[in-house]
Parts: sequence; C-alpha cells; structure tokens
Amino acid sequence: PLDPDYPSLHSIFAPLTTYFRILTMRAASSGSMAAVCQVAGGFYTYIAQLAQFDDEYQWRAVLAYHIDFHYKRRSCMADGDYSGWDLVDRGLRAKHLL
Repeated sequence: PLDPDYPSLHSIFAPLTTYFRILTMRAASSGSMAAVCQVAGGFYTYIAQLAQFDDEYQWRAVLAYHIDFHYKRRSCMADGDYSGWDLVDRGLRAKHLL
C-alpha cells in the first residue's frame, strides 16, 4: 500500500525541498564549494528525474525508488560524499521501475 503521508509526487516536494535546504547548509559548513554545488545541482536534477519517473511509472514504484535511493545517498553522505543525487541508480531502477 501507498504511504498515506506521500500519496503523490506533489506530496514529497515540500519535505524534499526542506531536506535539500538543510543538506545544502550542511555541505556549506564543510567549507567545500564543490559539495554545495553537488547538492544544489543534484537537487534540481533529482526532482526532474522523479517527475519523469512519475510520468512513466506508477507512483508506488517511484516512491519505492525514492526511499531506497534516499537511504543509499544518506549512507554516502555520512562519509562526506555529496555527489550522486544527479545520477539514476540503475540497480534501483531495475528493482522498482522496470
């Protein structure tokens, strides 16, 4: 079943925007302009990717991809790697969307 808190793509925009705002500030606190650019640029690309997926697949599958992708990125960012938000994870795409 769908998560009642996130019944549509639109429903994740506000929390995701807040998350990326905080993430951008965290990257900025590292003193690395490259990290800030990775987060900011990755955010826009990631939102566009989710919108494209939402056009092509059922929302339930897109949400599952998003949740798994988010957890994977969190793990990398804990190690200081803020890149990757602008990339489609082919393994997760095959698992959830194809």
